[in-house]
Amino acid sequence: MRILARVVLLACSFLFLVVTSVSATSWAELELQEVLERAEVIVMGQYDFSSKPKRGESVNGRY
Repeated sequence: MRILARVVLLACSFLFLVVTSVSATSWAELELQEVLERAEVIVMGQYDFSSKPKRGESVNGRY
């Protein structure tokens, strides 16, 4: 019976490691001049952050 319990625990642990996904968000503070030097495209204008994000949209990247 102990062997069966160990096999089940090992199988569950393996499935947890395989099925688990990781989400991450990261950023770095940059000076304005460095942003201008690094950017390939610069969009100028006003941004409206007053609306709520749509369901399913996320800032997190999945890796």
